[in-house]
Order: sequence, then structure tokens, then C-alpha cells
Amino acid sequence: MTKHKSNSLEQQEAEKYMLKSLEEKLGIKFDSDAVLPIDIGVKPDAIDPVNKVVVKVHDRVGAVKGGQLHKIKGDILRDCSKITLYFATCFLRKNA
Repeated sequence: MTKHKSNSLEQQEAEKYMLKSLEEKLGIKFDSDAVLPIDIGVKPDAIDPVNKVVVKVHDRVGAVKGGQLHKIKGDILRDCSKITLYFATCFLRKNA
């Protein structure tokens, strides 16, 4: 049986590569122990608490097909909306 191109191992390696590249390009350092202060239903792939950077990675080996692109966009929008709402709420509470 031929191994599928989007095997979990390849996706994990792609995610590590993307996160390392982001660290280098942005000059930041992700903290593997960092978590969001409250559970908002989003599990970020990386957090830099010092620079307040939260990353959710979509990794895929091969071309995206059909409705997958819309699902990816929807997932990213949903997750970013939750994170943005959380930080906006914290900002408003802090400055109230």
C-alpha cells in the first residue's frame, strides 16, 4: 500500500518548518509551554507571549481540492475571530 502524501509525519514536519521560518522572519520566539489564559475553543499551534503573537498553522502536502479551501478559510476566520474577541475583551477590561 502506497503511503498517502498528507501523512501525519509529513504534516508535522511541515508545521515545524513553517513555525521555525516564522520565528526567523519575524524575529520572535515561540514558547512551547505557553497557553492562552482561558479556553476559547482554539488550540493555537504556537504562541509568543512576549510579542503577543498567536499562530494557527494549516499544513497540507499537495494541492487543496474543491471545498477544502473554503473550509480552511472558514476555520481560520473562526479561530482568528475567537482570539481577536478574547484579546479585545481583555483590553477593554484593562482600560475600563
